[in-house]
Amino acid sequence: MKNIRSQKIKTAINLINRYLLVVVVLFLLAIPFYVWAYIIENEDLGEPLNFTEQVASASATSGEYVELKVTEVPNVFAEYDSSKTSDKYYFVWSDNYLNVAFLDYDTYQKLNQEGIHDNPVTIRGITKTLPNDVIELAIDGYNKMVGEEFLTASNYQSYLSTLYIDTTADLNNSTIQVLFAVVLTVLALIFLTLFIVYRRKFKKVWKQYSEKEWNRISQELDSEDAKIYKKSRLYLTEHYIICLNHGLTVVDYQDLAWVYPYQLKQYGITTSRSIILWSKKKERYTVASLEGVTKSKAMIDEVIDFIVSKNPVVLVGFTDENRKSAKDLYQIR
Repeated sequence: MKNIRSQKIKTAINLINRYLLVVVVLFLLAIPFYVWAYIIENEDLGEPLNFTEQVASASATSGEYVELKVTEVPNVFAEYDSSKTSDKYYFVWSDNYLNVAFLDYDTYQKLNQEGIHDNPVTIRGITKTLPNDVIELAIDGYNKMVGEEFLTASNYQSYLSTLYIDTTADLNNSTIQVLFAVVLTVLALIFLTLFIVYRRKFKKVWKQYSEKEWNRISQELDSEDAKIYKKSRLYLTEHYIICLNHGLTVVDYQDLAWVYPYQLKQYGITTSRSIILWSKKKERYTVASLEGVTKSKAMIDEVIDFIVSKNPVVLVGFTDENRKSAKDLYQIR
């Protein structure tokens, strides 16, 4: 690459390189989450505890990995979704002990067998605390099952545990860790894409001018006579429009064919303004971009007036007449 003399251009390069730095930081932040997720997914839960024994000894707590030998066909008493294959709350028997389980459809199908009493099926899951509304449904469902108002809120814990077995729970659930890792990775890829795009844009412009021309551009850019618009990183020199926002744009005033202001609106409110430049070679540039700045219109008008002072024959404004002239004179469509 040619020798870069202008400190302003060097700063623009540094700003582009910061995107790559952000990429590295984001990837470094994502790696621990991937490692954490891997550890969780491959964690050995050990041997499951016997749920019946845990309840009987009053040592059962929420979040334990347990198993239960089911000896009767489950009886559903509560559901969030009436679909046949949805997860539901069931009464499940283990010999003479009644428990509550939240079963997925596949597990229910395995338990819904006529010969289950002689060939019990063991289910495994995580213990969780029953919500109050489910306890109320359990009381109502139990009383309907036995045909009398036997179970009440006051005696519930004498017959049933407030804990239940959830077979739908992911025993090695790393969803949160994976989510953070993926979000950080996606952000890193976005910044990497921006870095590549801006870097290519810079190199493309850089190749368009000789070292002698760049010396001239640098001198004008660093001259005290250059008009500077810091917020949009726009510089109007003696012979060039130079924009150092997101890359590098250099356009000779005499190469311009058509200029017009552009504004982006959302819900009827102007959110950003910029200037569109068309060169005689049918190249399109966007400069002087400002977002959410109320005074940007005055700045846009000032920049366009300065461009016209340097090139009085340039087409100004987005009108039907100028669109036709741009098409007829320069084949700009």
